[in-house]
Amino acid sequence: MKILTIVLALVTLALGLRAAWYWRRASVVEVVPLWVKLGQIEPVESGVANDQWQLALIEAGNEAGKLNAIAAAWTAYSVVSGCVTTLMGLMVG
Repeated sequence: MKILTIVLALVTLALGLRAAWYWRRASVVEVVPLWVKLGQIEPVESGVANDQWQLALIEAGNEAGKLNAIAAAWTAYSVVSGCVTTLMGLMVG
């Protein structure tokens, strides 16, 4: 039973680190306008350039939101695993 508690503690650690990895990725999402993605120069017309910046901001926000949602799920798994580990530790101890 003690081995199982140790294994569960390591699983909890792995789940928590996975969540942190996704949160780290969400925090470094880059805002890249379309002309950069296409390897072109910035449009001369400021309205077009501004539109592409706004689209890039929306896309980056959506990507960060998706990564945050995944990180939240991994955090929930980690919390459940931590709870089970704690309860197992109490039963063993």
